[in-house]
Amino acid sequence: MAAWTKKSRIALLGLCTAVCLCGSSLPAYAVGGGTEVDATSFANDWSFTVGLGNATDGPFCTGSLIGPSTVVTAAHCFASDPPDTVFYGSRDLSTASQVAIAAIHQNPAFDPVSGDFDTGIVYLAQPVTGVSTIRLATLDEESALPASVPVRFAGFGATDVISGMNPLHAGTGTVANMHPAFHASFWALPGGAVSTCPGDSGGPLVATLPSGEEVLIGATHSGDACPSVSSSLWADLGRDGFVLNPPPPPPPPQPTPILVQSVSPTSGPTPLTVSFDLTGSHWSDNRPIQYLVDPTFDPNTGSTETGLSTNATLSPTPLRQFTYTQSGTYTALVGIFDANTGQLGDATVQISVTEPPQAFTVSSFSAPVDNGAAVNVANSGRTIPLKFRVTDRTGSPVSNLTANQVSVTANVGPCSNGTQTLDAIESYATASGLANLGNGYYQYDYKTLKTWAGQCATLTVKTPLTGTRTANFMFTK
Repeated sequence: MAAWTKKSRIALLGLCTAVCLCGSSLPAYAVGGGTEVDATSFANDWSFTVGLGNATDGPFCTGSLIGPSTVVTAAHCFASDPPDTVFYGSRDLSTASQVAIAAIHQNPAFDPVSGDFDTGIVYLAQPVTGVSTIRLATLDEESALPASVPVRFAGFGATDVISGMNPLHAGTGTVANMHPAFHASFWALPGGAVSTCPGDSGGPLVATLPSGEEVLIGATHSGDACPSVSSSLWADLGRDGFVLNPPPPPPPPQPTPILVQSVSPTSGPTPLTVSFDLTGSHWSDNRPIQYLVDPTFDPNTGSTETGLSTNATLSPTPLRQFTYTQSGTYTALVGIFDANTGQLGDATVQISVTEPPQAFTVSSFSAPVDNGAAVNVANSGRTIPLKFRVTDRTGSPVSNLTANQVSVTANVGPCSNGTQTLDAIESYATASGLANLGNGYYQYDYKTLKTWAGQCATLTVKTPLTGTRTANFMFTK
């Protein structure tokens, strides 16, 4: 894949001096005339070096990882097109991993005219792994360095005046500190065959301490041409109080609750048993989870905590059932809870509970009719007194049934052979139809046919709202 190019950042390179370049939105010059870093050298010596840019357009600056989630770079990289992405883990940024930027902090003392304090701190949205970091030199460590300091430096920028971003290139040289001549301190490399070029702004300048430890002493600031015929400059990090004591990183992002819920049924008559299933719910960072279910949550109290009812449960189990015994409209709260932070991801579900449909119950028949499997033996053509009581679902008597609301049907057919209990009807009625005896008691006098002699029948009393009662009969002459 070809390296990305920021044409607007390259077109003016030959027109600006080092100071002019710092005052523009163009990246400073970076490594030209250096050596392309191979995969082994990158892994061993340079994996703390990253690119900064935009996820859509690609990188346009260089930086150094001074911690797993902290990058130091040049302040002018934020001038007009602040980066939103860091590219890391590869000598070639076209194949690099990417991580979003959580916050950028430009040195508040940065002067775009003089170029003083050209430093910035970038905090990543999450720590990166698989790469190294490099430690910042302290002021005492820098002060102990010789007047001419052997260094190595690198950047992902151009290698000449017309190329764009490239695989990482590195160079070596000897720099001197220019603190007395400027408002802020710089490291300067005299012009020559190896220098800084466009795109390496913010790139690392590395020195070796007497102990042998390599530390970061500078961030690429500017150069003249590519390769530079004048000096290349790096902001002096060991004398930069902002970089040594940067603003605190942003707080880590709160994990996102991923709520998967199944609530069923959400309506029906009492008693209504509802199943709450939160299987599959989790936090985006897979932290430990507890499941919250409140079947009778009150959403009108102003907060979740005060709205919880005594029916609320917090459990490591994602399944729960609750039975509603009274009609009404309920708000059920379901969610996942982090006990360590108090964070809750929740949702509400409306549960509609209605009164059960009205149903009548017909009691067993009173004498002279027997119930169950018993067979009542009756004379055909006689009138059978069917005596019963009707009650509603609460057990209260139904006392207002009329003749057109109660019926008796007969299912007549051959008698089957069996060992049923036979019991003769002791008394018959002389009237016909329905009589309301009060307090839910009724008598239905049912006239049989003479032609039923020698046959059997099932007589069924039917009332409104599914109330029924049956009795078995055998008819003789």
